[in-house]
Amino acid sequence: AEAQLRASAALAARENAYRQGQALYQLGQLYENWPTADRRLRAERQSQALEAHTQAAALFANLGAAYDLQLAQAALSALKAESGATTGPTPSSRLPQG
Repeated sequence: AEAQLRASAALAARENAYRQGQALYQLGQLYENWPTADRRLRAERQSQALEAHTQAAALFANLGAAYDLQLAQAALSALKAESGATTGPTPSSRLPQG
């Protein structure tokens, strides 16, 4: 599926920016939902999802495709929230002990 979506995005890049955005959005969804127990691979897939959704959002914004832009932005927000939640508290967010 990944290879087919990449090929679709590449083909659409030459012919139809909207379809390219759709292919990138779907590729982001694939990466986002890629099942793996390996934390390193999961982080890599999340990074790939962020990149694909970011590219899709940029295309949709340039085209004025408001609905699709909203979907891509929602996916980006969810990914960013999830990555923040999985990293745990930062040292500065811990309460002082005393």
